[in-house]
Amino acid sequence: MTRPLPVKALAPNSASGRWDYLFEQTKLAPSTSSWAPHDAPREHDRRAKSPDKAEPFDSKEIRQARLLQRARATQAVARDVLEQPDGLISREDPRIRTEILLLIEQYLNDQGLNATKVVLHDEAALKGRERDERTSEYKRLKRCILEGDWAEADQLLGKPMLRTQKALMFCVFKQQFLELIEHRETQKALNLLTKRLKPLEHYQSTPNEFRSLSYLLSAKSVHEDPAGSFRDWEGILPGREKLVAHFGHMLEVEKLAKDTQTYIPSRRLEELLDQAAAYQIQSCRHRTAKPRLTSLLYDYTSFILPNSHMTSVSGHTQNVKCVAFLGESGANFVSGSSDTTIKIWDTDTLECIETFVHGGRIWSVDAFQSASVSVLASAGSDKTVKLWQAGSATPISCLNGHRGDVYSLAFHPGGASHIVTGGYDKVLRLFDSTTADILRTFSGHLSSVSSVVFNGMGNLIVSGSKDSSVRVWDCVSGLCVKTINQHLGEVTSVRLSDDGISMLSASKDNTNRLWDTRMLRALPLRRFKGHSNVGSRNFIRASFLGSSLADGTMLVASGSEDGSIYMWDASRGGEPNTVETPLQALTGGHQGACYQAAWNAKSSLLLSCGDDGNVGIWQYSPNAQFDFE
Repeated sequence: MTRPLPVKALAPNSASGRWDYLFEQTKLAPSTSSWAPHDAPREHDRRAKSPDKAEPFDSKEIRQARLLQRARATQAVARDVLEQPDGLISREDPRIRTEILLLIEQYLNDQGLNATKVVLHDEAALKGRERDERTSEYKRLKRCILEGDWAEADQLLGKPMLRTQKALMFCVFKQQFLELIEHRETQKALNLLTKRLKPLEHYQSTPNEFRSLSYLLSAKSVHEDPAGSFRDWEGILPGREKLVAHFGHMLEVEKLAKDTQTYIPSRRLEELLDQAAAYQIQSCRHRTAKPRLTSLLYDYTSFILPNSHMTSVSGHTQNVKCVAFLGESGANFVSGSSDTTIKIWDTDTLECIETFVHGGRIWSVDAFQSASVSVLASAGSDKTVKLWQAGSATPISCLNGHRGDVYSLAFHPGGASHIVTGGYDKVLRLFDSTTADILRTFSGHLSSVSSVVFNGMGNLIVSGSKDSSVRVWDCVSGLCVKTINQHLGEVTSVRLSDDGISMLSASKDNTNRLWDTRMLRALPLRRFKGHSNVGSRNFIRASFLGSSLADGTMLVASGSEDGSIYMWDASRGGEPNTVETPLQALTGGHQGACYQAAWNAKSSLLLSCGDDGNVGIWQYSPNAQFDFE
């Protein structure tokens, strides 16, 4: 194999979240040449880590104790990163961002896309020059602050690269103001306060900081502050050093390799993707004998059809209306009940690890989980939606505005700060969950709104209603852009597939219907029959079960009033409005109606909830037979 030519280093640029996610997985993935366990030592780890350098006077026992402590800490961290791989790669590290561009440039070169490679290189080089200019200005500003050259610092802060850093500007002017007070130059301090600090007042670090600075005009020195806010001020030189240290992440030179010639191993990007694929496959609970990842857009999931009742968990005193997994890992799940409580369960131990009391019957729950935030929301009969976080018995936010039961809710796909709700009062409401403000209302349904969901882009909302219609709403204008009136009974749920192309609606006309969102014709693609959904007081919901977006395989699961879970093949193709009979029926899990089924691909488990107050857990068992065998 020929050694590839060195490639010039590129400037950092923002990478898409999917690239970051795949690269983080390579930190956990075993070598693709063998299926090594997660905790097996790896060659690159041995190269990267240097042995502990013990002090000359350390005894053997001390060195052994230090090594043992470090080993235990490493084991604990290893378990943590396997459960939460997010954040293993510093996405804002300039070196990492540069190397991502280097990998992309190498791949473009290998594919013969030379024109695209040149465009990428030129744009990255431009970003690099801007970074160099910004770094030079940061260094000059740092020197000006330490030397007290406020005239030059003022000129630097007026340049385009720094004028947007308002918080930094406020702190620099504050330091200059304190020095003028210390030197008893009251008139200059007053001019600085009114012309420089006043326009930046809302960037103050504490609510009354600007007011305290104003009080200093009547003091002989900073330590004689009438308000007492600056009596602990350490002085001019320590204040300058503290300012530089506080904004060190901006004033320090970006740590990039000075050598513009960077060697990249051949086909490095493809090697990293192989490692990410190996991690995904090894993390999957079930996998085929010769697994292959056929798409980079979605994680690896094997085709699993639950066929066995694993167990049921009990703890609620009344029926369980809704159930959902918390996050993609499937480590925990949540249930909401008519007994007014929401319970979080551990999937492995099946123990209830937390209970929240909503104050009304729970109709719907939803969760948003990321590396930085984990929020649970519940909709209840007390006309409110409440948001919860682990470890807090009281809700972190309460959303008011509905005039009756809130039947459904959904987080915005972009984050936990926005949530849509629908209920008895026929109106959908879009909330800012951080301020509890109603951002927009959506009116048009003639009866209660039973189900709401965002599309994948977050710009549309789909709702189902007891008026037998499904409506599509534009989030910005609040207008209804499409109405479907094909159901002959109340619509009890609406769901969208992972790719957003398919929509599933459930109705009390004893059918679940599959629609193509790109057309939304008068006739559905499929009609699924065989279950029972006609009761006047039940919300029997349907959802997508395993969907393999790479090969088009898709399944649908639904609860039923006879206590069973029914599954259908929803793979695309065929004549419109085709009636499908159940592919499989899971029986024996509930006494009374089964309201909902929820699937998790990572754990390969199916949850169900019902009128008996239990949560059923279903799995694939090689010893159990399928209905169609």
